[in-house]
Amino acid sequence: MKICIICGYYNYRGNESKSQGGAEYQAFLLARELIHNNNQVSFISIGDRDEILFDDKITVYYLRKRKLFRKFGPYYILDYFKIKKLIISINPDVIYVRGGSANVGIACWIARKQQIKVVFHVSHDRDVEKYHISWNLNKILYNIDDLMRIYGLKRSTIICQTNYQQRRVKQNFNKDSILVRNFHPIPSLPQEIIKENIVCWIGNIKEAKNPLAFIELANQLRDHEYKFVMAGRRPEGGPLEKVFTESIKLANVKYLGEISNDDVNQLLLRSKILCSTSYSEGFPNVFIQAWIHKVPVLSLFVDPDNLLETNKIGFKLGSIEKMAEKIKELMENDHLLQLYANNAHKFAIAHFDIEKNVQRIIRLFQNHLLNKC
Repeated sequence: MKICIICGYYNYRGNESKSQGGAEYQAFLLARELIHNNNQVSFISIGDRDEILFDDKITVYYLRKRKLFRKFGPYYILDYFKIKKLIISINPDVIYVRGGSANVGIACWIARKQQIKVVFHVSHDRDVEKYHISWNLNKILYNIDDLMRIYGLKRSTIICQTNYQQRRVKQNFNKDSILVRNFHPIPSLPQEIIKENIVCWIGNIKEAKNPLAFIELANQLRDHEYKFVMAGRRPEGGPLEKVFTESIKLANVKYLGEISNDDVNQLLLRSKILCSTSYSEGFPNVFIQAWIHKVPVLSLFVDPDNLLETNKIGFKLGSIEKMAEKIKELMENDHLLQLYANNAHKFAIAHFDIEKNVQRIIRLFQNHLLNKC
């Protein structure tokens, strides 16, 4: 099959992209797995300039970022003609779009005449919400972007990460969707894992992830012999950058900055607990990585499909005070910590194996081709 993937930034040759997030990482993993299953893969990505690169048989088409338009909102619609030209040239059997933006609408509009099937993979709960207009004239591109997102949702086949997202698709658009959990390579762990008293926080430093709450948590537990470690891309500009920079200087936290995915896995291998302070998410990749490495998750607000407590692989606490108490409980009760750690590892293997989950997506692509014939 010939598959064209459209998603944010492509992680070229394994180097961490400066703007890569969870959706981009999932799309990157999918592209690699599709190649290993003897498919032809093209990837349309944002980049520093218009160029074509080749990475492990994946053809990557970079479209130059439009920095001048950032203050007006997402600028994906401005790349319509570039994307149309590329799709006609590639002539894929299936277009796969990851993440809610104008790209899914652009893909559906172009594909309607080319008889190409479009699959949209949700990356965040907000991707499946209804259109919300902004009356701010400076946000005109937000409105266009969101209208195109809605158009694409109505005309594509939708893959959801969670049952909650499936319910929202049905409620908001009266459409059925397909559930495919996020995926990750399952490494072989050492027979003997030496865990340290590390409580870690991993993610890009931005408002939605509520990083200052982790700093407050660490400061509350300053008198305990726990190591609080934070890793993620530092914010660039805006009020959060100044506040975070000042807070981290005085915090009971070791800040590693942005680290590679391999280093994330090494950090998790040494850690006992992962904390999430995000206000909302889709399905955090770092949850899966933590569970793979026998690390239970303590979350303030996010618990996709109530998986944490239902499967005894973590806790949703709702407040910093309760999170602090749960950390102390787990650190002082090794039996309970090991129970949740082992449950997490078994759950990750059963539900997030990359080969199993990508095969489900491939079968969906194949069914589209059969229906097209």
